[in-house]
Amino acid sequence: MKISAVEARLNGCGTKFLGIHKEDTRVTGTYWVTLLFLPIVPIYKATIAYPKRNRILVSEKTKLVARDVLQTYLWGWLLFPLLIFGPMLLGITAIALNYGGLGTLIFFLSVVWMGVAVWKLADWDDKRRGR
Repeated sequence: MKISAVEARLNGCGTKFLGIHKEDTRVTGTYWVTLLFLPIVPIYKATIAYPKRNRILVSEKTKLVARDVLQTYLWGWLLFPLLIFGPMLLGITAIALNYGGLGTLIFFLSVVWMGVAVWKLADWDDKRRGR
């Protein structure tokens, strides 16, 4: 039995499939409650298809897999934030240590990095979902 699920989010708060990957000929993902784009609570794992934007067909619900849940928490709470905000820490440190123009330049470049990283991650997510 196929059911339809909707990824409903407003400013990163709501529900979303995360941890999406191909297993043989199937695509699986875990349905999460998110807050500010961060994974909070996993609801279920499922075999899914993306026929329309933000509409997902769930063909089979399965048990949550601890490894997938922990991997999503690792990416969502540690690795992606470091990728996006890590360079800004260098800029703030350079300004705090009074490096003058170099500190300002590093901070400016880190803000540009943050914008590009968010843009490319969103683009990657859309391509991964076939949008």
